Amino acid sequence: AHGAFRQRFRRAWRGIRRIQVGAGVAWTAFAALVGFTLLVAADYMFELPWGVRAAGLCILICLAAAVSVTTAVRTFRWWNQSRTASELEQRFPQLGQRVRTVVQFSGRPATAVAADGVAPALVTALEKETDAKTRPLDLGVVVPWSRLKIAALLAAVPFVLLAVAGLSGPEWRVALQRAMLANPPYTQLAVTPGNIVVDQDRDVQLLLHTTGRLRDRIVVQSRPVAAKEGSWEQNEMTAEPTSDDGKSAGQYEATLERVHDAMEYRVVAGSVVSDVYRVGVRYPLAIEEFHVLLTPPAYTLVQPSTVPGGNFEAIGGSDAQFQVTLDGPASEVLLLVRPADDLASKRPLETVRMQKDGATWSGHLPLYRDLRYSVAASSADGRHLPEKTYRILVRNDQTPQVRFEQPEETLEVHSLAEVLMRIRVQDDYGLTKAGIVFQVNDDPERTLLLRKWDPVATDRDRGQSKRLRQVDLEKLLMLEQFSLTPTESVTYYAFAEDNYPDGPHRSETDLRFIDIRPFKRIY
Repeated sequence: AHGAFRQRFRRAWRGIRRIQVGAGVAWTAFAALVGFTLLVAADYMFELPWGVRAAGLCILICLAAAVSVTTAVRTFRWWNQSRTASELEQRFPQLGQRVRTVVQFSGRPATAVAADGVAPALVTALEKETDAKTRPLDLGVVVPWSRLKIAALLAAVPFVLLAVAGLSGPEWRVALQRAMLANPPYTQLAVTPGNIVVDQDRDVQLLLHTTGRLRDRIVVQSRPVAAKEGSWEQNEMTAEPTSDDGKSAGQYEATLERVHDAMEYRVVAGSVVSDVYRVGVRYPLAIEEFHVLLTPPAYTLVQPSTVPGGNFEAIGGSDAQFQVTLDGPASEVLLLVRPADDLASKRPLETVRMQKDGATWSGHLPLYRDLRYSVAASSADGRHLPEKTYRILVRNDQTPQVRFEQPEETLEVHSLAEVLMRIRVQDDYGLTKAGIVFQVNDDPERTLLLRKWDPVATDRDRGQSKRLRQVDLEKLLMLEQFSLTPTESVTYYAFAEDNYPDGPHRSETDLRFIDIRPFKRIY
């Protein structure tokens, strides 16, 4: 029958491809299961962090995908019809090259076959003859079933190992879950008393009961609540026997001695870390109200203001009046002041004894530099206020700012030019003087522009004092009066002074130059 051989050949060819694809799936499963088994074993032995497990699982997925894609690509590129025909000829040498010839030309249009120099009738006769000769033969023998069986058997080995591991004990089941990015611990911790509040300077007894994987070393770590980023201090926990034979059954104890300030603690058993618990402290004294009245220096004309106690910012030279109200009676309240840049020293730079006015304690402190301070309070029966350090940022009077708006920094003019000089001057609290100075060659300096202002001016419309904090000044420099030649130059700069009472701050611009050029140049 015409085309019968082609149908039988195609069935064999497709069977080979299906088997090869199945073998590829089996090899992919083998690679994935072997990698997953190694990941489970590594976590069982080393208790890998979540990030390492996630990276390993991603690598495993990429490896399996690479094996799958590579196998599929090789199958469809290698096992084409010509390769299958060659395989049949190797299995049945008596067929000669007729199978490849039939596969190459059969089924194509007669015109295409003729174009290749082959008679279509000859191809048809050859296909019938090949069909007759191969009819008693089993073309399916070229399907590589053994490859699929080997790959499937190899893939079953890690699967069986994983199944045995899952049935062998709870720790292996934990390892399987962790390899799938769950995060169950190998050791379970039960910490008593957990969160607790105690009186100041009291001991706290901690008990720990563990189940699961035993640990050779268990420690309790603690740190003050205020030191959120500080390092943990740790102490060994001692095993406490829970049966008559003296053997430990996973119960431990430790003591946090004389807890003075609120603190956090946790228990570490190998790579397993418990939740962070807090030990609160009942302090006898606490601050109910705390604020600071800031009175800036009079020359700034800044109005006094009240800010909440704690960290704040003030103008240099301000007077700070601290006012503190406690929730209980105190015999003494002090301000302990330290330099802001001296973090190691605990000795106060200055101690301000606060005075009592009803239920409020107040004290004055002049501010001239950055400081750290704390409020110390004690009662007659020895109770104390917990120490807490605050920061004072002092913003000192800045030097005035002066800059040239005109002319440009690099200037070249002829000797009869009129140069417009414009400056902008500003200060944070008030200006008293500004000007422009110039010098011709090595002659003495001359003042081109000089303006002075009273330290305090009055706004007649509002009847209020005010400061001149910004102004633009300008004046022409006429060079014709100096009879300059092209070999000479003029230098100049601007200056400004403020109203600082201990002596005005003065600032000057960089020295600038005016070059004199001839009236005519010949190039």
